[in-house]
Amino acid sequence: MAAFLVVACVIGPAATALPGALVATLATDTPFQGNLKNWLIAHSLGMLTFAPVFLHWMRGSVAGWLRIALRRKRGLDFALLILVIASTWATFSQLNYPLLFIPVLALVGFVYRTGYPGAALGTALVAVIGGVFTARGLGPVALIHGSAVEATRLLQIYLASTGLTLLPLAASLTARRDVNAKLKQSEERYRLVTENVTDIVMSLDRAGRFTYVSPSIRNYVALSPETLVGTSALDLIDPEFHAIARERHNQMLRSHGVPVRVEYIGVTGDGRCRWFETCGRATLDEHGIPNGVVGTIRETTSRKQLESELSATARTDLLTRLLNRRAFFDEAFKLVASGVDGCVALLDIDHFKTVNDSHGHAAGDWVLREVATAALETIRIGDTLARFGGEEFALLLPGTSIEQAEAVCQRILDAIAALQVNWRQDKVSVTTSAGITSIKGSVDSALHDADLALYEAKNNGRARVALAA
Repeated sequence: MAAFLVVACVIGPAATALPGALVATLATDTPFQGNLKNWLIAHSLGMLTFAPVFLHWMRGSVAGWLRIALRRKRGLDFALLILVIASTWATFSQLNYPLLFIPVLALVGFVYRTGYPGAALGTALVAVIGGVFTARGLGPVALIHGSAVEATRLLQIYLASTGLTLLPLAASLTARRDVNAKLKQSEERYRLVTENVTDIVMSLDRAGRFTYVSPSIRNYVALSPETLVGTSALDLIDPEFHAIARERHNQMLRSHGVPVRVEYIGVTGDGRCRWFETCGRATLDEHGIPNGVVGTIRETTSRKQLESELSATARTDLLTRLLNRRAFFDEAFKLVASGVDGCVALLDIDHFKTVNDSHGHAAGDWVLREVATAALETIRIGDTLARFGGEEFALLLPGTSIEQAEAVCQRILDAIAALQVNWRQDKVSVTTSAGITSIKGSVDSALHDADLALYEAKNNGRARVALAA
């Protein structure tokens, strides 16, 4: 539009000014300089007035508005159009009052309703009606004391300034309508998504109060989304997680749009403990200042259970269901880090190879399970029993003296020796040897000393307990 106006209002009149002024001078015998000035001013103002009008007429925007207005029966639009015609007629058909502002008021209302088409059609109507009455010597323009040329020029200035006033208004209104239409489409898409997803979509203010909650919240609490608006999100979170929830909420506000995640146990309507994960980020006002948080809430109970099961599997010996070697080291390191005294013992089944050779490896696996069960039932609460590998087991005894540890291990050996493991038609019996030492700062050193004590028990006849030197 700007480039078109430059060509129409500046370049066009300038290109025709010299020949036009020359012809006017020869035909009327008037000064060339005056004709040149009048030509430039008159044609520039005329093009400034009518170029946007003709442009929108050629684009069909005016005809398109008429079709839509007739089809949708926009009575207010036609009433404003009649008001523009009537106010222009009343203004230019009299010679008593300078009421040039009256048509402009009517035009503003008409353009506010119709945009570009109204600006083009309204300006054209004012130009035609005002031009006819001015040519007849009527209207506010005729009140000036000047020639007909000066009156015409004043009318052109009035029409040009009116057009330049209306076009930016029409552009702003058109842009606003486009934004509102896109916003409405966006809201419809947002509503469609939030009403049909299982995740909860929510927004919070800076204080952590709900400003919006999607209908999927009904899957977890017996409250409507409307009821939750204005309440604190902490009301739906287990009190144990309030501190971390507040910290993450403040982190979202500080992160300026970077997503932040937080996991917690939610308070649900069925009384069950459920895990949830919120992923949210800050929303910013027009000054770039955080004014709240928008995010999604997803139930993660199944994932948490799977993670727990995988963690337990990673720490468990699949054959005996005891802790594995890695888990034993974790517990031993925790004991040393806590500063609590204790003992560690290594237990090994005597002549286990004979069981495998005589009855098969399946029988050996069955014996290992039975031995693990018997030992597990004998140890005290707080002790840790693990399968260290093959037929070897490790026992961690926190807060235990060497004498107490020896007594515990002897009970385990007695329980295992009393086993009669049924395998098909046979009964399989085994004995166990054990080596014990105290933990004095180093898990590896303690296990090394216990292993030496175990070898001593084996060398001294097996089925016995030996203490590290």
